Amino acid sequence: MKTFNEFEAARSHLLNAYDRLISSGILPIEKTGVSQVEERRSDLMSGRFILAVCGRIKAGKSTLVNSLLFQAPVLPTDDTPHTAKNTLIEFGATESFRVTFYNSQEWALLNAEMAQNTTEVAQKFRDEVEAVANEGIYKDECVRPTALTRKHDSLALLHEYVTPVTKGGKFTPFVKEVTVFYPHPWLRSVTVADTPGVDDPYKFREDQTKRFVTQAGSILYVTYAGQAMAKQDFDFLNEYLLHVPKQKRVIAVNKIDVLDGGREELEAYLDVLSTHPEPSIREVFGTRGSIAFVCSLAGLISQMESSGLPLSDDLRWYRDKLDRAGLLSAKANGIDALRSMVEERLVTLKGKDFVDGHTAFLDALLERKRRFINNLMTAANARLKDLGKTQEELKRQIADIEMELLLLQSDFEQQKKRTNRVVEQCFTALLTDFQKLGATILEKTRADLDCVDNIDVLPVKAAWFFTRYFDEKTHELKQVMDKCIFQVEQCIKDFSVKIKGKWTKWESAPALDDMLDYSAFSAIKELRDKTREIAEVQGLEKIREEGNFFPLEFKK
Repeated sequence: MKTFNEFEAARSHLLNAYDRLISSGILPIEKTGVSQVEERRSDLMSGRFILAVCGRIKAGKSTLVNSLLFQAPVLPTDDTPHTAKNTLIEFGATESFRVTFYNSQEWALLNAEMAQNTTEVAQKFRDEVEAVANEGIYKDECVRPTALTRKHDSLALLHEYVTPVTKGGKFTPFVKEVTVFYPHPWLRSVTVADTPGVDDPYKFREDQTKRFVTQAGSILYVTYAGQAMAKQDFDFLNEYLLHVPKQKRVIAVNKIDVLDGGREELEAYLDVLSTHPEPSIREVFGTRGSIAFVCSLAGLISQMESSGLPLSDDLRWYRDKLDRAGLLSAKANGIDALRSMVEERLVTLKGKDFVDGHTAFLDALLERKRRFINNLMTAANARLKDLGKTQEELKRQIADIEMELLLLQSDFEQQKKRTNRVVEQCFTALLTDFQKLGATILEKTRADLDCVDNIDVLPVKAAWFFTRYFDEKTHELKQVMDKCIFQVEQCIKDFSVKIKGKWTKWESAPALDDMLDYSAFSAIKELRDKTREIAEVQGLEKIREEGNFFPLEFKK
């Protein structure tokens, strides 16, 4: 499963399975009733991927998003540090957008920040507020104690809320966030969060950017080919992407048309970055599989022409220039390849786990019901058979069963001790393996830190070294966990086979078989449920983020 179409097909199949289960009348199954199944169905229905688009102002983020999603210049491409907004892009049956203005508290915080800021950006902010007031639009119209929102049923007026006043913006200074609704098939599965530039001067908006980055299934970082990985890029990597697994990162090197030496020049530059002394840079650029070279403007122009959309005078001028550079084809401008890369990252990283989790829930629920029905049928057949027996025969059968239970009791007590020993041995071995792997990671981290001369950058470098070596060992950590779980499961299964072999000659063997099958199934399921969190990559990521390898207590 690598595409959104495959993910949506799997989700549709599971939603149908939930519907059939709810309407079948077989619920509840043990403690799982209709309400719990409906809750899981709702979780499946609402589950979405989040793609966070980050990068510096003027790196071409808006043009890139326009090319990826809209195939038209929907988002304004003349953002400045004081007009950039957090923009969410979600699915809508028709084009529309919703604007959220600053509330009074946020506006006061923003103005206090600007009052202490003597930069050109702060002055432009104040100029914008004054300019819209001169046009008859005042702060009190937009900024309220509770955030005001406005909804428009087309995108025609979007520029009034997000572009500079000099280019038609009327309410721009007062807008905090914009949500665009658009009927693109991609958006049925994913919400795109277009964040302000990494050089955003409004520090209080950082929390929103961090939230998007934390929740995102994938991060698309856009850097300008002419100034790829400038200081602002490095700062963002260290600030926001430090704990983002490399599998979730996609780097789009945009505007490749500005390079005189073409792609070869960029490849040579990336070779330098992959061996850079800065660990964060090496970590990001050491794996070429997460880097895409694109010319988003060429992709946008090509798509507009294919759709028959008219080009503006500016776009026509760029079109001729990009055509001479040979970038109007999809293969050359790289937009299709980037779209596929992002889609595959989102689906394979989060989509598969999401679908597998719901599939396992349904499978386990139906398996419990099947085993429960088998037990009822076996018991009913036994009762039917007993109806034809004399009282003396029933007394003898009861005596035989009581003797069977006495004989089995000793085996069960021994097995409980044996299982406890296996659990203790397995998890002790697991902790030992973790300690060895942890020691290896820390040893490599220390060795790299010994080569760092500047003590001021030690915390950042230590974090990057640790992250890199932890990522290298993640698969190995998961393997030792799976081995531990398998050994305990096998102990339970072996006992089941052994006991069945003892009572095959007994009249009550069918009922006992079903009871033991169900008990073993329940025990193994409980074991897997308890260890699921730590046995998954997400659990390992949590351990890494907390900086503690051994916070887990294993209980028998």
